[in-house]
Amino acid sequence: MMMMPSMKVWLAALLLFGGMVLLSSIVYIDRRTIISTGAGDFRYTSVQTPAENSQTDVVTERRNAEENVRKMAGDSQKQQEKGSNNSIVKQDVVQTQGQETSKIEVKQDPKANETKQTEQKASDTEQKEQTAGETKEKEEPGKSSSPQKPEQEKPASSASDVAKEAGSVKDTAAVALQEKKPTPAAAAKPVASLPLCPQQPPKLVGRLFVDVKKEVNLDEVMKSNPDVKPGGFYSPPDCQPRDKVAIVIPYRDREQHLRVFLHYMLPILRRQLIQFKIYVTEQAGNCVFNRGMLLNVGALEAAKDHNWQCFALHDVDLILEDDRNLYTCPERPKHMSVAVDKFNYRLLYASLFGGITILTKEQFWKINGYSNEYWGWGGEDDDLYKRVVSNGMKIMRPDTNVARYKMIRDTHHTTSKANPARFDLLRSAVSRIKKDGLSSASYEVTNKEEHSLYTKITVALKDHVKC
Repeated sequence: MMMMPSMKVWLAALLLFGGMVLLSSIVYIDRRTIISTGAGDFRYTSVQTPAENSQTDVVTERRNAEENVRKMAGDSQKQQEKGSNNSIVKQDVVQTQGQETSKIEVKQDPKANETKQTEQKASDTEQKEQTAGETKEKEEPGKSSSPQKPEQEKPASSASDVAKEAGSVKDTAAVALQEKKPTPAAAAKPVASLPLCPQQPPKLVGRLFVDVKKEVNLDEVMKSNPDVKPGGFYSPPDCQPRDKVAIVIPYRDREQHLRVFLHYMLPILRRQLIQFKIYVTEQAGNCVFNRGMLLNVGALEAAKDHNWQCFALHDVDLILEDDRNLYTCPERPKHMSVAVDKFNYRLLYASLFGGITILTKEQFWKINGYSNEYWGWGGEDDDLYKRVVSNGMKIMRPDTNVARYKMIRDTHHTTSKANPARFDLLRSAVSRIKKDGLSSASYEVTNKEEHSLYTKITVALKDHVKC
């Protein structure tokens, strides 16, 4: 039976509609919109979905993520144990090779000594001849030891002439040094007369090699970053910065981590042509660690110090591996540490908002900062995510190709006690926003000191039974 033309049209329309429904479902599952902001800074923002915005979903994602991390830690420990057994065998081989090498070097030493003795004899002979010549000049003062020269040769210079010549040489050297160094007038050039820094920093290098086990000397870091002023303040000398960022680090007993952080991050931040200052907020005493309140305190104290446009809330144990991940002030709250080596460079779960985040001052004050209720490890970053989403904002994340970080491994997270109330607190997170955060942070600044590369603010946190 022949199909009527009208039925063909309806069938084609039905097939087209089904294809559109299938395509839209694929896009919804992906839940990401790729955007480009220039300067090679490709970022995507997670589209808010009903599932991500629910009160229970974040708790479930957190539980699953913690379980995955525990499994990954167990697998990593097994690999380390296998590696340690293999390293014992390798070490024996290396030691044997080293002994053979040292024997060869000992056999070569006599020839080297003979060469040195020959050179020493030649040097002694030359010195004796020179001494003999000087003695002969003293005995015959009327005769010159220098070879005969044409009659046009100038007479020997007097002592005053020699002094003048020496002075002129010094003056010439001083002029040469002044030409190499910027003049005081150039160094003190008004900021208003400088051009705006380019949106795409020209000296970025891309992917970097990071050795988190490196032994760092702070004196060498200071020499490598001479334009960083006391307190850890930096502003580009040749252009007006477009972004003014306070780097806030929650801290306690992590000196080696801080050294590594400064060694790698200072050159990166300088190349990005932002104005910044590093604030290390240290928790005094032996109270249970409270990361969220320390970040609130750091932001509050930094805001008193300078009119910062945004705050980079930064764990000290995360080191950037690609300087194209810009620490600029974002249009939306930005999650920086998307791909961490500890988690195989992948995002653990959709609502993850920890490690390193950047918010403008307006955004951070709008959500009342972090909750102050998370004493112990875990939960405060998920609470922050819920504050952001409940205020109608969407999370921005850089592309995983540039948002790569290495974590300094130690026993910090394994020895820190997890907050047993973190899941109950997460369920009531939205209801506590107005009364729990920047507005309720209770603390006392016990010391504030500007070091050469950072400002340390030591605080005693209050309102806790264990403090």
